[in-house]
Amino acid sequence: MARAKPAAEMIDGQRWMITFSDLITLLLTFFVLNLAMSSLDGGRLKQMVGSTSDATGDGGSALINLASESGAPAAGGGQEVTDAPIAAAATDGGALEAVTDGITDLGLAETIEVREEGRGLSLTLPGDLLFGVGNGRLSDRGAQTVRTLIPLLQRPGIVVSVEGHTDGTLSRSWSYRDNWDLSLARAVAVATALEAGGINPAALSVTGYGSARPRVTGRPAEVGSYNRRVELRLHLERPAKDIF
Repeated sequence: MARAKPAAEMIDGQRWMITFSDLITLLLTFFVLNLAMSSLDGGRLKQMVGSTSDATGDGGSALINLASESGAPAAGGGQEVTDAPIAAAATDGGALEAVTDGITDLGLAETIEVREEGRGLSLTLPGDLLFGVGNGRLSDRGAQTVRTLIPLLQRPGIVVSVEGHTDGTLSRSWSYRDNWDLSLARAVAVATALEAGGINPAALSVTGYGSARPRVTGRPAEVGSYNRRVELRLHLERPAKDIF
């Protein structure tokens, strides 16, 4: 009788069939599982989760909170998703947008430049509108302009940073040591007028930059009027959150 050939003597060309059959089996299994999971309705899935919870005992906690069939959040440890951040953003944008609209309504759009900066606004007031040459006291016209802005800046939550800027010129006849002193004096003068008009001093801050941050570079005689300015940077105060 002829003896069977050992496995080691199988023809090499037939060995690939074993690997191929295993691959086909795995693909078929994956297809069946995928089809079965896609056909599960909400009720059967709830039953599966419930059975798992029963098996873990009363002390276990569910890892999945299923929504009810009506779309409402399931009762229990789930958290309700709200649109609070969206509402807050809308409120923030509304307060600052009202400032922009107010400047237009007051006829100051051609005098005061308004720019968006991140989540805030920057209002640029020409220095020649507010002050005389080399002077840190508001002129009558400048004081009137600042008073006109006060109702727009009294909205809850608005914080105002008053920044003074000068050009590179300085005269010995002026009462200020340098442009740093002059720019700071002008920022203080505007902030003082805002406070006198009813702005909460806790919502005000002042900074003098001298000629260190020009808007336009060049000879002061040619570009000085662009650089002599007071900027009001507005943003909304947000409550502090503890990190640790």
